[in-house]
Amino acid sequence: LMDGPKEYGGRTLQQLEDYGFHISMTRYLKEKARPIRIERGRAKQSNADATDSEKTAMRGINGKISWAAREGMPQAAGDASILSSTLPTLKVKDLLEANAALKRLQEKNDAPIKICPIPFAVLRLLIFSDSSLNNGADGKSQQGHLLCAVDKKILFGEESDCSILTYRSHKNSKAGGSTLLTESQALS
Repeated sequence: LMDGPKEYGGRTLQQLEDYGFHISMTRYLKEKARPIRIERGRAKQSNADATDSEKTAMRGINGKISWAAREGMPQAAGDASILSSTLPTLKVKDLLEANAALKRLQEKNDAPIKICPIPFAVLRLLIFSDSSLNNGADGKSQQGHLLCAVDKKILFGEESDCSILTYRSHKNSKAGGSTLLTESQALS
C-alpha cells in the first residue's frame, strides 16, 4: 500500500510514510453513481410524485451514496440518511436533492479519512456530536456523531492528530423544541 493507492471494495486505500492510512470513496462515486434522469419540464413540478422508473433510479443513487457514507465518506452520511427518509413517497424535489447531493460529493475535493499513527501511551477517545432543529418531517431533527482517536495534546488546547473511527448521521425519533435538547439527544 505504500507503493501507491490500491482499490478494494470501492475504497481507495493508501498507506503513508508515517504508517498512517488514507481511505477515500470519491473514485467509487465518480465511477459508479449517475444522476437521476428527470424529463425536461418536470423540475418545475417539484411536488409531483415520482414515476416508478424515477423511484428505481433513486434507490440506486441512494444505495451508492449510503455505501460510500458507510465505508469511508462521513461527509455523505447526512445526505444518505435524509434521502433514505424520502422513500417510498418520492417527489420530484427529492430527486433534484439527490442529484444535487451526488454532484456535491463527486465534485468536492477528495476528503479522505486519515488514520494517524498515534502512540498508545498518548491515545485518547473523543466524540463530536451535533444536531439540526426541525429539518425533518413532523418537527424531527437530523443528528450525528464522530468518534475519534486523538493525541492527548488536544485536551490542553494543542493541535493534535485525529483519526475518525466511527460516525453516524440519523433522524431523531423524537421531535425537539430547542437546539439544546436535540444536541443533548445527539450526544447521548
